[in-house]
Amino acid sequence: MAHFAQLDENNIVTQVIVVSNDDAPDEATGVAFCKALFGSDTNWKQTSYNSRANTHLLGGTPLRKNFAGVGYTYDAGRDAFIPPKVDTPFVMNESTGRYEPPTSPSQKGMVWDLTTHDWAIPLKPSHTTTSDSVKHLTWTEISADEGYMWIFPVNYPAADDPTLLLYEWSDSVYEADNTKGWVLR
Repeated sequence: MAHFAQLDENNIVTQVIVVSNDDAPDEATGVAFCKALFGSDTNWKQTSYNSRANTHLLGGTPLRKNFAGVGYTYDAGRDAFIPPKVDTPFVMNESTGRYEPPTSPSQKGMVWDLTTHDWAIPLKPSHTTTSDSVKHLTWTEISADEGYMWIFPVNYPAADDPTLLLYEWSDSVYEADNTKGWVLR
């Protein structure tokens, strides 16, 4: 299947459609097919579902750096679909065709904060269970590869436990015995 992005007068993607390879054996034929369906005054560019950050997910040649999405811009000078800029300080990575934060996070697992325009530890999850709060969650490094995340101080019951989904965290149980914390609902 082939994918085609419709562009408005400012080269902003307004929709992406799927076209049979029989109707689009090449880009020019696919564009003609789209114009026959949507009007001769429409503007179309082929896009590849498997193109992300100038990499083809299946090992092929990427097409226009990124799979087009509604709101993306087609940049004719770069011959690339560029996603919207997430935040003011983001800068264009010419290799990937994507806007990126101007710095790298100091720890894996951090998120970009749109208020401070900088990297931050994600907010501690709030009251996620039906009982106690989650005040004992800690920001902990899981591994060098996985980075950091919020975790409870006691491991969740074994994954082969058939009652696995029946547990919830209890701060009061943990405060009474810091080797426990998970309780059956």
